[in-house]
Amino acid sequence: MQTTALISGHQLLEAFDEMSIKLNGLNNWALSQAFDELNHTYTMMLEYIRRGQNDPMNNKLYTQVIQQAHALNDRITRQERLNNPKYEPYKNKLQNLNPSVTLTNMFIALESYWEQKKRGFISDSQRDDQGRQHDTNLCNLFTLIWTSGAWSKSEAEQASELIYSDKIDPTDKALVISAVTLSVIEYFDERKLMLLFDAYLSSNDIVCQRALVGLLLSLIRHNDRLSDYSEVCSRLSLYCENPEFINNAYDIFSQLQNSLDTDKVNERMRNEIIPNILKSHNFRRTPIGFEEIDDMLMGKDEKLSFEEKKKRDENEDRLREQLTEMAQLQMDGADVYLNTFSHLKNTPFFSDIAHWFTPFSMDHPSVAHSKLATNSQLPKVLSLFLQAPVLCDSDKYSFCFILDTLPDNSQELMAKQLGMNIDQDDMNQLIEGGKAQKTKPSDISRAYIQDLFRFFNVFSGYTCSWNPFKTIKSFSPIRFSVLSELTHNSDALQKLGDLMMKKEQYEEARDIYLYLDPKEREDDIDLIQRLAFCCHKLMDTRSTEYYEMANRLRPNSVWTLTHYAQMAFALGDFDKAAQCYNNLLDIDPENVKYITRKARCHICLEEYDEALPLLFKAAYIDEANLNTLRSIAWCLIMQGDYAKAEEYLRKIGDEQHNYNDLLNLGHCLYAQGLIQEAFTAYRRGHELSQQNENGHNDFVTDFKRDYKTLRLQGKGNHTSMTLMLDAICDVPPVS
Repeated sequence: MQTTALISGHQLLEAFDEMSIKLNGLNNWALSQAFDELNHTYTMMLEYIRRGQNDPMNNKLYTQVIQQAHALNDRITRQERLNNPKYEPYKNKLQNLNPSVTLTNMFIALESYWEQKKRGFISDSQRDDQGRQHDTNLCNLFTLIWTSGAWSKSEAEQASELIYSDKIDPTDKALVISAVTLSVIEYFDERKLMLLFDAYLSSNDIVCQRALVGLLLSLIRHNDRLSDYSEVCSRLSLYCENPEFINNAYDIFSQLQNSLDTDKVNERMRNEIIPNILKSHNFRRTPIGFEEIDDMLMGKDEKLSFEEKKKRDENEDRLREQLTEMAQLQMDGADVYLNTFSHLKNTPFFSDIAHWFTPFSMDHPSVAHSKLATNSQLPKVLSLFLQAPVLCDSDKYSFCFILDTLPDNSQELMAKQLGMNIDQDDMNQLIEGGKAQKTKPSDISRAYIQDLFRFFNVFSGYTCSWNPFKTIKSFSPIRFSVLSELTHNSDALQKLGDLMMKKEQYEEARDIYLYLDPKEREDDIDLIQRLAFCCHKLMDTRSTEYYEMANRLRPNSVWTLTHYAQMAFALGDFDKAAQCYNNLLDIDPENVKYITRKARCHICLEEYDEALPLLFKAAYIDEANLNTLRSIAWCLIMQGDYAKAEEYLRKIGDEQHNYNDLLNLGHCLYAQGLIQEAFTAYRRGHELSQQNENGHNDFVTDFKRDYKTLRLQGKGNHTSMTLMLDAICDVPPVS
């Protein structure tokens, strides 16, 4: 059991034993001394208990010991990682930081830069040098915060002053928030966590949204220990009284949940959608997508025959559907650009961790002299693209870098493709206004989560101790006790469950719906149906209970009855399934699907007399349904009417026969004493079975199963059937 879990479980004696073992391998005097002091304090508390002394301060002292144990264990873990070669980049950053890089000095440098810029004291000749120095200061400040241990009270106050300063641009504050987030995710620090709470109250959306994303990830990361930190829990409880905070939090839960599908979405694009598009000669790949090539303009169209044009048009229609699907994925919040830009993250710019989180600006020294910033002849849509809520910040920098590498004749091509990718309403607003409208908070948090995803999953220069996108399988607040206050908003929670259901994450959706306790909300038929469906998909037997509840609340719902019947059948409750199909037939008496499925229930119950009239009716309504003929033949075989069964099997037609049809036909002929004809049918069935994987074994298994039925009907005996099977497929004698 991990030491953190032992401390969180208040198993301090076992936790101290674990820490002692770790300290023996570290040879760190300061940590050993801190451990001895803490161990002594706890030993004295236990001694007072043994003496029967009841200290009214025991609860407070015990909580302090728990928190100190967590803090000491964090320091031990930090030292272990510093000794691990895997964390060498982290150690190098920590050790190579200039002593002059302090919170106070960086605070002064940032305020000075923005004050000079505001007053116009930075001349054109100084702009580049000053910009590069400012970027260096930001990167150093980021490293200082990211690699720091637990803050002292004065350090926390200095950081808070920076966040509240009116003289520092919000983009700098946003980068500081990212550094705080990485630091507190790596090592718990209550003061950094409280800073994220404070930063959420910022009037600037970028700072606010980054703080909330960082706060929620940090709370999830340290969920197991936070019950011992009453100030954190009280602060969260206070914030949960604000409906806007709850709505923002659930937006982020949804976006984090969406991010878990990123690899799946991009794998599908990489392995299915994009290869299919590339197979077409009417689409060509651009650096950020695909462009359609007009055959008529290329002079190719007139060379095609009518049939070739028709086939070509059908193929292109399917391809356009896939392009539309890509666009829909993006509208639904999927991160469709990961594949496009991930391989562009190996530039020197991204070797510094701070640049993975630097808010995009054309004034940044890395892009201030790019084509996009300096060439007024470039298509306008290229710059407008960066203002639309399409790319995350790190991808915007990558976009500028790739544009600089393209020849001029490729820029129009890219511009055309970008015009297709931006939502038309957004594009019209950008063109009319000349600049982007205010970005919505949800777009800011979505883009920031994409930046985080790229850092944790693409950046190879740092080994993270905790990757939320690999570790967490569900960002539902019901999974984390510290977030329990957020679960009281049932509407927001159900909306999150609906998203998970839409994404076919049925287990997570089911658990949310169960948490909402549908038995206490029997008027909410939609919730009950959704819960039943999720249980159904998971083959959870409770689904029938909720289908029954839904049917009771809203009788004769076709959706409920259909799914209830399917689940009952899957669970082997054929009587209940047949009853559901009865109700469905009351609604739609001529529905062939309901008729045949009810008949199938009777077949499974071996009630062939009840099944046959239903099947005859289905065959009358839909004469072309071959499966109905197969079912009729099987019922007749089970009733011993082999001649009639043969008649229906032959109606299927030789070209439509599958191996089971021929197997049954063989049974009919064999039972009528037509041995040679039976052998011919069996042999053809065996040959057909070879078209399927494991076909021979399937045929043998089915033959053995069926001949037992024939023997029960007095047709054939063990020896004759064994010889027949040997003659058909040359297998060892049947035992």
